[in-house]
Amino acid sequence: MRTALCLLLLLSTTTASASTYYVSPGGSGSCQTATSPGGAVGSITAGTQCLSGGDTLIVGDGTYGECLADVIPSGRSAQEPTTIKAAHPRQARLTGPIGPCSDSLIQLGQRGGEARHYITIDGLFLDIPTDRPGFGVKPLGGAEDGSQSGSHDLVFQNLEIQGGLNSGNVSSFSIGIGQGGNQYGWTFRNNFFHDIGMAGATPDQAAWSYGLYISGSDNVIAGNTFARISAFGIHGYSTSDHLHRNLICNNTFENLGGPAMLICGSDNRIMGNSINGAGKGPANNSARGGINLALSCSGVPANGNQILGNVIRGVVSNAGQEGCIALTLPGRGTANSNVVRDNTCYDNTEDIISNQVGSNTVENNHCSGAGCSTAGGPQFASAAVSDGSCPAGAPSPKPKLPTPKKLHRVSLP
Repeated sequence: MRTALCLLLLLSTTTASASTYYVSPGGSGSCQTATSPGGAVGSITAGTQCLSGGDTLIVGDGTYGECLADVIPSGRSAQEPTTIKAAHPRQARLTGPIGPCSDSLIQLGQRGGEARHYITIDGLFLDIPTDRPGFGVKPLGGAEDGSQSGSHDLVFQNLEIQGGLNSGNVSSFSIGIGQGGNQYGWTFRNNFFHDIGMAGATPDQAAWSYGLYISGSDNVIAGNTFARISAFGIHGYSTSDHLHRNLICNNTFENLGGPAMLICGSDNRIMGNSINGAGKGPANNSARGGINLALSCSGVPANGNQILGNVIRGVVSNAGQEGCIALTLPGRGTANSNVVRDNTCYDNTEDIISNQVGSNTVENNHCSGAGCSTAGGPQFASAAVSDGSCPAGAPSPKPKLPTPKKLHRVSLP
């Protein structure tokens, strides 16, 4: 009897094995048949209805005219995530409409309600409609007061994200992926963010569109490419002090309207990134330069950050202001105990490192102006981190930028 009871307890606590399901634009199957490609269901939303936590949905090549309205279940753990994966990277295109999904192509969680955790989204092409401002991915849920956790342990990898309208309004913007201040522990790896918020953007209009808008902590942003975005590549900003311990490494930034990145927080590491063209408009919001700390950060300090081994060229800045790296400027924020070392700045409007207020360590940087220890140029340029300190390794092969098309602040949680 005791042996039988132990066996019963063992069986009742054994974790069910994960399942894999398939979706195809021409599919007509059901959850019972979708365990093989020949029986695929016909939409991603229908496929997610087959999933339990920890399962995988393989998305076949083609176009899906839908958005996902909080239909992806949380995984079991970081080791057993729920996974939505393209059968072939960037060949499964999600096009909306986005209105039913809080103006996003993928909504995770409910505003003010349950958040989603342990989810991996791999290889999809998120094509945000250009008739309105919108998000590629918008995770919601949890509570800023800490009573309910925001989304954590999400992985976004091998995605391509483009589109969205630039409204010219700071309260209504387009974003590749957004993160609220109560969300943490995400990984962004080998994604391609491009042509975001370029629709409707003109040189005389303010631009408030971003590749990433991150406000939380303990994220890894590695091996991504950001190109032709009307404002910033990475907008690391929170009206409260949440942006901590993020690792931003081995990313490439090209031809951005605003700075490559703004970092309003502390104890972040910015390493081995390559910036080639930033601050060139159509961003007309007084934000320029390459890597900016503590500028227009709503009083949030930027302390204890490390900016190491980045290569910055082709950056437009306001005279005597941002330069290739800006730590502090009078009246625009507080930045102390930051380390800026071994960076290369050349062929910018001003090859300077602005450190006008605060106490920071600025040494062995290769550039020609203020804050530079060594005069230098392209011969010093070697950006990618290869010593294992960037978990995603070296950047993925640089994607070919498509030919630009002639294209006619949604609040974060």
